[in-house]
Amino acid sequence: MRVHPCARLKTHDTAGKSALHQGMRLMIASIVISILPMPLFYLIYFRHFFTYYRMKGIKPVFIKHVEGLLYGVAVAIILILLSPALDELFKGGSIAVDSFVKAALVEKMGALAAILLLQRYYPRFSLLEGVSSGLIVGAGFSLVENVFYALNYGTPVVLVRALFSVPLHLSTCALTGYFAGAAKLCATAPYRTLHYARAITVPVALHGVFDLFIMQGGGFTYLVGPLAIIITGMLELFIAWAKLVPPVQGLAAENLRFEDWLLKYRQPRFERWILNSMGTPRAVRVPFFRPLMNPALWAASAALVAGGLALLPFRAETVTLLGIALRPAEQILVVTVFPASIGISLAMAGAVNPDFFRLSMVRIPVIFDAVLKSPGGEDSLVSFDITPVNCFLRTFEPLDPAGEAEIVFERKGFHSPAVKARAVWNNHGAHMGDEPTGTIVKFIGPPLSFFRFAMGYYYYRLRKGIIYNLKLPGFEGVRRLFMLPQTVMQSELVLRAGSMVFRQGEDANSFYFIKKGQVNIYKELDSGKRILLESMEAGQIFNEMALLGETRRGVTAECPVNTILARAHADNLEALIKYNPDFAFALVRKLAGRVDRTQESLTQTIEYIQKLADMRSAHSRNAAVLLAWAMGHDPRGSGSLAVDADTPAAALDVTPDELLRYIAGSLFEAPHDHEGLGTPADPRLVASIEKRLSGTGLKLVRK
Repeated sequence: MRVHPCARLKTHDTAGKSALHQGMRLMIASIVISILPMPLFYLIYFRHFFTYYRMKGIKPVFIKHVEGLLYGVAVAIILILLSPALDELFKGGSIAVDSFVKAALVEKMGALAAILLLQRYYPRFSLLEGVSSGLIVGAGFSLVENVFYALNYGTPVVLVRALFSVPLHLSTCALTGYFAGAAKLCATAPYRTLHYARAITVPVALHGVFDLFIMQGGGFTYLVGPLAIIITGMLELFIAWAKLVPPVQGLAAENLRFEDWLLKYRQPRFERWILNSMGTPRAVRVPFFRPLMNPALWAASAALVAGGLALLPFRAETVTLLGIALRPAEQILVVTVFPASIGISLAMAGAVNPDFFRLSMVRIPVIFDAVLKSPGGEDSLVSFDITPVNCFLRTFEPLDPAGEAEIVFERKGFHSPAVKARAVWNNHGAHMGDEPTGTIVKFIGPPLSFFRFAMGYYYYRLRKGIIYNLKLPGFEGVRRLFMLPQTVMQSELVLRAGSMVFRQGEDANSFYFIKKGQVNIYKELDSGKRILLESMEAGQIFNEMALLGETRRGVTAECPVNTILARAHADNLEALIKYNPDFAFALVRKLAGRVDRTQESLTQTIEYIQKLADMRSAHSRNAAVLLAWAMGHDPRGSGSLAVDADTPAAALDVTPDELLRYIAGSLFEAPHDHEGLGTPADPRLVASIEKRLSGTGLKLVRK
């Protein structure tokens, strides 16, 4: 049957229109698929942002969100227009070059430029707002890039890209915003340079690995989901920490640079490490994860993970039902990996507890001696934390912010050049709350050699930390780097001249370290008299005998001048002895010296008592001679004295010989040498005679 040409033309026209309509529907579907993930991920991230804003009473700057979205759109359009030139520039490159340079580096350089423009003027800027600005730029970039792929490559390609590139761009751009925001808060060139370098290298590395997995294909494709979860986890860590950093106005109110605030923030970590190393339990234990309290979010997260796993065996049927042609690896990505990744990311959003970093995180301290030279003299201090631009000093009293000093850092095998410094923050007193006690100083014009020292110090601390944490050979020796008398103390006492530290007879359960001033140690006698045993200066410890289990103090400690003491429990002294052999050896030498001095003092005391006894015996003999002489018996002749002992002997119920032996024993060193006296009197006889004579008295009167 012949078909009329007009009918054939009409059929062709109808088929063409149908194909056109179908193509339009696919294009619209592709565009919708490319756009939908962007607001989804945006809301996932900003959900806990808004929760934090409400808790702090902060109103988000929504106009900056719109501005950031437009910046991200502009960057994407510019890169699309430049793509032919980029293709020509990197023509013939390897997959690695395409992944890390052509894609990751170029895109993140553009994102950094947009973020810097956005952060240039940002009311109430904070590090958290830096993360927010990066997220928004990443959302705008993803929006344009996905639409471009939808218009040029069709639904299968855009589906895979839309599901995974959106969280990639949002997360990596947020990391770029974090580091760019940190650089904006910094006031010194070394720190700004460091953070700008991180703003490029960290996101480029993550983005490059992601693109490498995609371009490599095969089994590497399945790693895209876990990588997305890792990147999301990293971002959650940075977001949680950014919530602790005060905004620009807060730093200005404390008159601190961001670099100085970091020092102050890190000090409690060192102190917690020392306490943990000594077995002292922490007063506050904060979990790392903060469970989400919204049951709906937990249910949605569990449903996404369970649904993705349940659909894995039916991935081909599911994709066919959706009317999309995908390769097997892409089917697994879309049907299982993507929903599971979204579920885990949803559960992770806001799950990291910021208070963990503030109250529970620890850090290994490496203590350096700091010799501080100022017009007022020279002080020997210690520091846990040294950077190229500042350091934290364990000072005992405030340093003058208006004055300059010179500091040299020293440790065995380590020595820094002298650097000028000025105090920017002081805290010395319990009224300052939980903030660390000490002084933050900033360096003024440090020489290049000091930067080399700071780098060596950083790697020295890093190396020691690795040895200690991995329990490599010599790890026990690392404890010497932070187990010192200055570091194990738990509280501080400021005492005025004349104040008592403790009294003899009180409970002994702590020992002391003299930070500044002087302490005198006394022994109190029953008569009320005090004997000065020792005078101790700054840098010494005292009352170490509390470690030996004595329940009462055997001496009294008093401050003759204004003094600053640090106090710790006896258990801390035990940790010092256990983990610092140098200190243990010094303590043994000190105790041995104290024993030697005690023995020497005891020998001198015995000799003195013997001399007193000899003097008393001589005085008694001379008094008896003088008494006899006064009664008419001249001793200058024979010196003999005839005594009628019968009457007093009878009264005392002793024999005359016993009475004479008693008298001779009281007057002469060797009574048995005297005629007729025999051996000295028996002690019981002496006690009996003295008891009977205790009630009698003798008064000498002049004739």
